[in-house]
Amino acid sequence: MDDTTSEWRNSVERRLGSLETDVAVIRSNYATKEDLARLETQMAAVEGRLIRWFFATAMGLSMVAFAAGRYLG
Repeated sequence: MDDTTSEWRNSVERRLGSLETDVAVIRSNYATKEDLARLETQMAAVEGRLIRWFFATAMGLSMVAFAAGRYLG
């Protein structure tokens, strides 16, 4: 083997090793179906809390506005 072929082969092997490392890192960060199901459940819980908070806030503001109109006006 001549020097050019040897250098090319070493370069390819280095790049392939780097690529294998990158792929391993990417695969370790994948989300599984279980991860997505858990996230969906958490999002549904947060949505329920937000709806209750919005309703309670709207009712509270309505009562304050009614009281202010009735007793101050």
